Amino acid sequence: MRKIYTLAALAAIATMPALAVNVATLKNATPLQGNAEMNVRTFTAKERPAKAKASESYNWVLLGEGKYAASVVADTYGCSADPADVSIYEAEGHAGLYKVVGVWADMMPDAELIVDATDPEFVMIPRQDTGIIDNVDGVTYIASSTYLYTEVMGYTKEEVIANVPDEVIVNADGVINLPVKTLALQWPEAPADSQYQTDPTAWYAGRSDGYLVLPGGNYEDPWIDLGKATFDERIICEAFSKTVDPYDVTVKQKRADTNIYQVIDPWSALYAALNFNGTSPTMELDATDPSNIIIGQTSTGISGGADGLYYLLSMSFYYEAIGESADATEEALRITLEETEETDADGTVYDVRTFTFPVESMVLLASSTSKFYTAATQESTIVLKTARDGSGVANLTTDAGAPAEYYNLQGIRIANPENGQLVIKREGGKSSVVRMNR
Repeated sequence: MRKIYTLAALAAIATMPALAVNVATLKNATPLQGNAEMNVRTFTAKERPAKAKASESYNWVLLGEGKYAASVVADTYGCSADPADVSIYEAEGHAGLYKVVGVWADMMPDAELIVDATDPEFVMIPRQDTGIIDNVDGVTYIASSTYLYTEVMGYTKEEVIANVPDEVIVNADGVINLPVKTLALQWPEAPADSQYQTDPTAWYAGRSDGYLVLPGGNYEDPWIDLGKATFDERIICEAFSKTVDPYDVTVKQKRADTNIYQVIDPWSALYAALNFNGTSPTMELDATDPSNIIIGQTSTGISGGADGLYYLLSMSFYYEAIGESADATEEALRITLEETEETDADGTVYDVRTFTFPVESMVLLASSTSKFYTAATQESTIVLKTARDGSGVANLTTDAGAPAEYYNLQGIRIANPENGQLVIKREGGKSSVVRMNR
């Protein structure tokens, strides 16, 4: 059987969305010295020549509303990665062939995506024009790995399933998951001197999961709400000459990978201090290595005029983006996660997770000038305390001589915890939060 070679990784990541309504001037930030520039991909919203769309050859019937998470396009162009409400149509006479409207609406109001799920066990997104024009490389195309392997590279469906099962897209109960590497972008008009060193014949995969929920789909939120945490924020508020008291943020954990966390509306106090409307973009933390957390290039939602939109990223991500390992991050600049246990005066036991951001562990990147800035004068922390109640493991008992038992962080017993999984270990009448190391 032929070996399949996977798609190239995307090198130039994220950029300025079409709409950046919040504008503020950096006041106390200092340009960061000694770091190589990191290119920021941008696009221009402008009129395009009239062009017939592939979808125009079908008669489309509205099925209803669904949800779509932008995945590779969000990675590349900075549009929202949060689930968006979309309208879903089905081609008359072609069950399973869908047109999804509103897929990256914060960039283009009528953006659409054709999804071929006529074979629910092998869903394809045919090569199609996204409608996005890159400022450097021109028209941006999108396709799924399932389509590229079969229709472009000539492999059979069976070969793809056997060789790269993680890149096979399926429609399960009305939900089409789009894992990392299943979607890719191409810029066939890229010039030879592209500042992104784009190969016009190559396809570039994203770094994030996405999904499409069809009308009536059996959808399960991929994120578990862990509750409120206290954010003592000094990462960017001082850059705008603001000091904010510690405030509450919502923290979520990914169901499929419990090492991944989200902080919802992370800059809410700064937005309030700057009299901004709206919600600040979600920040995602990859704590696979809790001693060196990675935070990808994330929009702040704040534009700085000539600087363009400001992004935040961890130094660990910076090193990965320029082709080095996150391990190249100096010890003093590593964002960490510490897991401890506390008991209050009433005897309530809390699992405590503390994310610590050392000074200069996070930097601001200006999209238009590619300049890095730093402003923190002291470390920041996010502290999440979760009480163990009657549904958790706090009230479970074991004999002192009994073997260890393991539970997930929601108190559900796990027979065979996976290597690297964060679990609660109950042994000899005592419990502790541990990471499995087998």
